[in-house]
Amino acid sequence: MISMTNYWQRFQDLINCLPQVKTNADYTRQIQIGRNLIRIGLQIETQGITEIKQVVNQLHNEAVKFNNKIEFKTEETDYEFHLPKITSRESLIFAIVYYQHLKNYRNVEYQGSIWMLRSVVVNSVEEKKKTTAHQSLALFEQIKLYCAQQSIALAEEQLDQNESESPKAYINRLVKVYVPAPVPKKIDIIPIAPKSELIKPEEPIGLEEGKKLEKKLAEWVNQRAELQSKMATFEQKLNKYNAASKNYYHSRCRWEQLSWFSQCYYWIKSWFFPVDLIQALHTTAQKYVDAEKALHHEINEDELKQITIGQNEDTSSPRDWERYHHQLQYHLKQAQQEYDKIQQHLQQVKLQQQEQKNQALQQELNNLRAEKQAIVDQYNKVLAQQAVETVPDETMDEKQPLMEESSESREQESLITSQRTLPEPENESGCYRFFKEYLPSNATLTHITVGLGAIAMQQLMT
Repeated sequence: MISMTNYWQRFQDLINCLPQVKTNADYTRQIQIGRNLIRIGLQIETQGITEIKQVVNQLHNEAVKFNNKIEFKTEETDYEFHLPKITSRESLIFAIVYYQHLKNYRNVEYQGSIWMLRSVVVNSVEEKKKTTAHQSLALFEQIKLYCAQQSIALAEEQLDQNESESPKAYINRLVKVYVPAPVPKKIDIIPIAPKSELIKPEEPIGLEEGKKLEKKLAEWVNQRAELQSKMATFEQKLNKYNAASKNYYHSRCRWEQLSWFSQCYYWIKSWFFPVDLIQALHTTAQKYVDAEKALHHEINEDELKQITIGQNEDTSSPRDWERYHHQLQYHLKQAQQEYDKIQQHLQQVKLQQQEQKNQALQQELNNLRAEKQAIVDQYNKVLAQQAVETVPDETMDEKQPLMEESSESREQESLITSQRTLPEPENESGCYRFFKEYLPSNATLTHITVGLGAIAMQQLMT
């Protein structure tokens, strides 16, 4: 036998292992209704007798949201049940899980804290077993009808969960049997003769590509920061849930360790005086429920939680929030890898741009050097032409005074020669002949006179 709390926890474990399909709105809504039923059902054994009636009404109102009222007739009476509607293979899996949940009710035994009027609660649980058995039969008829319409082979023994079978293994088995993976279509591949690879010339990398990469890098930075923020928020709520769960089960263990007489004593005492143990049990249970709701609320608001049936089972987990945490880690890792890849590409682009810029500057420098050399060569050519044109004029100017000097010298030589050829007087002495022979020419005397005059003028001016 199992307690009422354990009964709902088993259903919760199965719900948490169901695959998430974001394209099937009805299936997603059914899972959410199942979670709401679990949240309400976990409170039954912590409530008093009056609160239990309210919980039963809440369970009925939540089941009405399935929008599928089924009439089931028996020999004793006619029933109206609100059961999940089967419209797809995924909703078939949910219906089978709900069917297993209803069948498990036959093993339920009330183990709550109610002592006064406990027999009333126990009798209500036993009466509910009969109704729940008819409810499971009604759902089984719906499952058989859908399988017959879809030509799905159905064996009743395959619907039950084995005692040694974990919730994850049970769900995986149902998925493999009733939700087969789609067969990929065969595509005829026409062989193509291999073409010679053409080496494409490298296109110059412009500034536009660098700007696009920088913009894309900024987008990944924002996405990474958003994922890190979501991760931090989720981990904070997960830590609160773990703490609340630990406190709740600690309080529950303390209560269950008490003897039946002690539990009755504290329960009666709580009618008149506050009992710390019972108050702690109620408080921790409420915090546990609130923390779990916060976790589910965090998951439902984010599309990253969606995990399809065909996804790798290694990333699956018995709890939705653990799978969601794996998804966040996976997307954060992908964002970081994409960020590193784009950053590396951007650095390569910048290096190539800098190399192209350096090559352009080097080419411009070479052009300037060539222009400079051309100007220098042209300048030297012009100088050479000018030198060739000025040489004849200079030689003529130099030859004219030389000719004049040569004519003067010839005149002086002729004069001296004529003087030497003249007959010497007989009465001239030897000194006279020496002076006459070595007397300077008129030109030399003129030059000496001019030089002496210049020296005298310089002395007078100073």
